[in-house]
Amino acid sequence: MKKWIEYNIPNRKNKYLIRFLSKKRLIEFLDNGNIWFPRADTFGDKMECVSIDDLNTKSFNIEKLELRKQKHLISCWHASTNESIAMWDTSFKKKEDQRVFAIRFNYDDLVRYISINKFEDDDEGLIEYKFYGQVRYKNLLRKELDQKRMRRVAFRKEYSFKYENEFRFVVQSDKAFLKKGYAFHIGESSALNYSIMVNPLLDQNEYKEHLSFLKSNKIGRVKHQDSALVRWLKPSQW
Repeated sequence: MKKWIEYNIPNRKNKYLIRFLSKKRLIEFLDNGNIWFPRADTFGDKMECVSIDDLNTKSFNIEKLELRKQKHLISCWHASTNESIAMWDTSFKKKEDQRVFAIRFNYDDLVRYISINKFEDDDEGLIEYKFYGQVRYKNLLRKELDQKRMRRVAFRKEYSFKYENEFRFVVQSDKAFLKKGYAFHIGESSALNYSIMVNPLLDQNEYKEHLSFLKSNKIGRVKHQDSALVRWLKPSQW
């Protein structure tokens, strides 16, 4: 089994790793203890995994980039000590994809949970590398890239995404992954150390609906913790 390799963590200052979830993904986590690792070609950013060589080429090879994306599975987290309102989003095209919940782990706990568990294809020789670390934001259009320090394309993004303060767990293969996403088991959800928050930007009825769901779930009601923004936004009142 390939070991997870720490990558691009020069000065770790953030206490938490937060994942913003749809209701469907939260239920999967509560029921199975699974973290979703989507293939990079399913991300909204079309330039995901782009390299400086791609940008330097006059004839941009889209097929080459798409194949590279298909060789990467990426689980994205928001690294933070204090919540950012910018990361709570309600604007997804499909209502079922809206980020209505978030799970928050202490940094060291999540790294440990993921590092000690086995990925689905670990024994099949498909996985080449497994990394975790901070994304570095560079102005790709101006080619402000340091290739010597950032060799892994999955940890490099355009500067305009800097507000995400993203931390990633990346599984890389030498061949395209057949499925568009993989469920990675990190343990029984009831036994893990984390908290669950409801999106404080939801309107009153939706907020109360999702809060009620959480409190009706035997694991959810134990793990529930109000977002720090609830005191300011007061979503249950209007």
